[in-house]
Amino acid sequence: MNRIHPFILSLALAAASMGQTIRFPDPALHRLEVVSTGRDTVLSLGRPFIIPGSDSVSVDSVRLSRWRDYTVAETAGVIRFTRPPDSGQVIRIHFRSLPLRLGTEFRLYEASAPDRAGGRPGPAGSASATGRAGVRPPADDFADHLQKSGSIFRGVSLGTDQGMRLQSGLRLQVSGRIAPDVEVVASLTDQNTPIQPEGNTQTLQEIDKVFVEIRAPHFRATLGDFQFQAPASSLAAYSRKLQGATGTAEGSLGSVTVFAAASRGEFTTNHFNGTEGNQGPYQLTGEGGTLEIIVLAGTETVWMDGRLLTRGEDNDYVIEYATGQITFTRKCLVTTESRITVDFEYSGRQYQRQMMGAAGAMAAWKNRIRLRGAFISESDDKDNPLDLTITDEVRSILRSAGDAADSAVTSGAKYAGPGKGSYSQADSLGNTVYLYRGVGNGDWSVHFSYVGPAKGDYSFQGYDIYRYEGPGKGAYLPVMVLPLASGQQIADAGAAIELLAGVVLDGEVALSNLDRNLFSGRDDGDNTGTAATGRLTVSERGLKIGGLGLGRIAFDGRLRRTDDAFRPLGRTEEVEHGRKWGASEGVTWGERSAEFTAAYAPVRRVDLNAGFGSFSRGAFSSERRSASAAWARSDGHDALFRYGAEWIHSRSGPGITGAWLRHSGNAQGPWKTLNPSVTYEGEHRRNSTPDSAATGFRFDEWAGKLAFARKLLRLEAG
Repeated sequence: MNRIHPFILSLALAAASMGQTIRFPDPALHRLEVVSTGRDTVLSLGRPFIIPGSDSVSVDSVRLSRWRDYTVAETAGVIRFTRPPDSGQVIRIHFRSLPLRLGTEFRLYEASAPDRAGGRPGPAGSASATGRAGVRPPADDFADHLQKSGSIFRGVSLGTDQGMRLQSGLRLQVSGRIAPDVEVVASLTDQNTPIQPEGNTQTLQEIDKVFVEIRAPHFRATLGDFQFQAPASSLAAYSRKLQGATGTAEGSLGSVTVFAAASRGEFTTNHFNGTEGNQGPYQLTGEGGTLEIIVLAGTETVWMDGRLLTRGEDNDYVIEYATGQITFTRKCLVTTESRITVDFEYSGRQYQRQMMGAAGAMAAWKNRIRLRGAFISESDDKDNPLDLTITDEVRSILRSAGDAADSAVTSGAKYAGPGKGSYSQADSLGNTVYLYRGVGNGDWSVHFSYVGPAKGDYSFQGYDIYRYEGPGKGAYLPVMVLPLASGQQIADAGAAIELLAGVVLDGEVALSNLDRNLFSGRDDGDNTGTAATGRLTVSERGLKIGGLGLGRIAFDGRLRRTDDAFRPLGRTEEVEHGRKWGASEGVTWGERSAEFTAAYAPVRRVDLNAGFGSFSRGAFSSERRSASAAWARSDGHDALFRYGAEWIHSRSGPGITGAWLRHSGNAQGPWKTLNPSVTYEGEHRRNSTPDSAATGFRFDEWAGKLAFARKLLRLEAG
């Protein structure tokens, strides 16, 4: 089989990329006889685009060997002999070529003589002084569709306490079409600034975001900074701010997204209660209570009492990203009962973190079967820490620590020499302690690490000053905590099948692997965990018995199980998931739960709901029942009456039980030009143990409001 010429193959590929089909005629067979002059080593065949391997050359009936006796330049149609045949010998050549006739010279613009008025040569195709016309320029120049803007600066700074310093910067924004149906959006800069935007407005202006985004009808890609959001999943939820590359291809059956990037931070969640009369700032912490963090701008999501808050001085809260501190405005008053939850990404500056993954979804059978899957990997680059030098001693400590982060420590004290340190060494009841003497007044340089309240012996006084308080009376120790390099992967697969119109069965399984210490193989037996969910949803539909309409009904049932070792990469449950079941917050693994909810509307303006669920996590178990009723106005807005209640009965050990009743409601009704309303919320909780009196709390809160109709506030001009 003859091979396709590379030039022709490139034409075919280019045409295919534009959705065109090229048909080439069959290559023709040519015969050529030439009498050698005995001097020429190069012979032109007169036809370009020779089919590789189709040539044969003989001299006086003696066939020559290609590469040994001659070579062929297929594109140019030229034969080169190793040595010229003798004079008078007959050279016979057989070959095949593509019947293409292409010009030897192509020009977009053609120079023309200037006119008598001294004008400049015009573009090809324009009238010239000689009357010649060239090739016309393309009708659609895509550069004309690009919108470009930016700034550039150069400067020199001088000062009495510094030398001369050059400054320069470039920022460029480009958007528009670069080809038919292909658009580009780019934000480029030659600066690399760690400055975070201020978190006091609802919309952020990130001055250091650099990216190039390409969009086509069935494909889009981004290079640089981007926000990656995995497809909807209950077990593999994933949202990160990344630096790298991502691409998405879409077709008639589904889509596939891949990415590879370096993360600017890692994800965590903080749960805490407010302090009466204190609007902030409240300090956010990283894993293990780390205080020295930088929150990545725009990655935070804040809830109070289960209500999603909005950033901004005129809204609910402001945040200082550089210090990780959040302050609430007067529109969001904080009390001791305020339950605050914050999801965010932060930079702890320990290891460079690398991410990669893929996610896809497809549909079949008229969209009645929907499949989805994802694989995501996050891993620290253990050989390249950011603020640590990996020596043989450090590597040995990390290897022996296993998954116990508290064991990966080394002494933070270093003898500096007389008068070269800030601390002196002393003895206290047989223990070595370090006392601050001032810069240049001690013999030791000491690094202290935060280990948690009542877990250390020193307290922080500020300005790198630590004071010895006694065993267990502080939060710091004179040690250097070595950060463990970790890696985590999660694989997820799910399917949804529409059994009948409005009846959907959805299932999902996930496998996670978390290695808390990539330096060590110890404690790796609990790295892998699994999780699974199943859900049956019946959309609202009419209920009839014997042709009699009895209203409308809907149903939702859900089962969920997660292993003790399963660790998700993001939020996989609703906010205040623990409060929903009467359990503690912050843990969503090692759980078993089942929920069933039914909704019934006997008439158009009345809605009734009832639910039942069971939950277990370790030794804790609970049952939850709920019911609600609502009566709405005819326009569907502002329910005239609503009441809901939920009962939670829990057990956390032999004889340790709890009962929790939560209910709320409101009623309103327009009366002439007035609109009065009343709201109620109450909670009654009781915990019982076999060896102590019952504990708990109770509160009932009523509120009323009287509003006037807007038409009473109408003003008329006299």
